[in-house]
Amino acid sequence: MNDETFAYFFIEGFECDHSEVTHFLGLEPTEACNKGDVDGEERAEISSSWLLHSPLPKKTVFLDEHLETLLDILDTKSPEVLEMTRKYDCGINCIGKHFSPNPGVNLSKELIRRLGFFEISVDFDIYCNCEKCASMEVA
Repeated sequence: MNDETFAYFFIEGFECDHSEVTHFLGLEPTEACNKGDVDGEERAEISSSWLLHSPLPKKTVFLDEHLETLLDILDTKSPEVLEMTRKYDCGINCIGKHFSPNPGVNLSKELIRRLGFFEISVDFDIYCNCEKCASMEVA
């Protein structure tokens, strides 16, 4: 099996229709929903959200490449993104599904500076499903 990584920028906590966020940012979301929308499992969404996924393929090994790509996109609309990050709950979620041992994440000084500029949180969900990891004992 191959490792998979992806990342997305999110905006949550707004009360307007998600199309207004799209219009304000001038960026098309990968996913968006309004509070009360019914999802694929026939449940009503409990909050509105607007998501922009990294356009890199999931086979991209390193999460920092997804982060840099997302920041390159956000940089093109930095005044608008900054206004959103100061008004709403915004951040980047990074997900790594690894089948090889010892997955790592490197955040350069420049990447940290760029993330700090937008005043956003970054969450890392790292899953290690390799055989070697499964046989390791956790103290």
